[in-house]
Amino acid sequence: MVGSMPQPPALTTEQRQAALQKAARVRRERAEVKEKLKLGSLSLPELLQAAEGDETIGKMKVVSVLESLPGLGKVKARRLMETVGISETRRLQGLGAKQRADLLRETAADPLIFVLIGPGGVGKGTVAERLVARDPGLWLSRSWTTRPQRPGEADDAYVFVDRDAFEAHRAAGGFFESAEFLENLYGTPHPHGPSGSDVLLEIDVEGARQVLDRRPDATVILLVPPSLEEQEARMAGGATTPSMWPPGSKRGRAEVEGGRQ
Repeated sequence: MVGSMPQPPALTTEQRQAALQKAARVRRERAEVKEKLKLGSLSLPELLQAAEGDETIGKMKVVSVLESLPGLGKVKARRLMETVGISETRRLQGLGAKQRADLLRETAADPLIFVLIGPGGVGKGTVAERLVARDPGLWLSRSWTTRPQRPGEADDAYVFVDRDAFEAHRAAGGFFESAEFLENLYGTPHPHGPSGSDVLLEIDVEGARQVLDRRPDATVILLVPPSLEEQEARMAGGATTPSMWPPGSKRGRAEVEGGRQ
């Protein structure tokens, strides 16, 4: 027929299979990128840089990327795009220099991070609870642990998980810091609290060092017991077992000395 459009060449079975495999790989890689954004293990600046040399990332839609950022969601993501002047069909590789700069500026408001450290029995949990109660703008991040929940311990004292779940979350880049103590794993998720809130972390000295490596602007607060004897008395009166007191005391001295450095 005159004026009819030419048809694309038919694909062979092998070509069709290869195309399907490529599409599946692209979907999988983009899903992994979005998950890393949600966890906080991948930042928007890092993603924009990667988009310059990675076609799979470069062809991701800006709106889907913004929706994956912690604290944004669909409504805020679209509002941000309107503010910056980006269409919903725009892809990362199509962003102009000004649009990139505006996006980074609008999403760069990181919360203040306060790190509460100190030896066992010093009262970090009590101080943390009182600080959060007095300041509605302060959010306490709950750490993960593989140790069993102690009798009488609050359900939200930690996120209690088994070792497999912890290791899987760590492998996915889900922790801001992590460490092992007395054969149990402890980890702090990336600090993304409610929008507009600052973050309070209740962790040990080694964890605080890891936090400072990533956020040098974090404020570290060291709590110390009145004396070593008082610390041991508090541990004896708490939920710890007698077998833990000697290593706890030794570790307590190390925590105080390390925290003062």
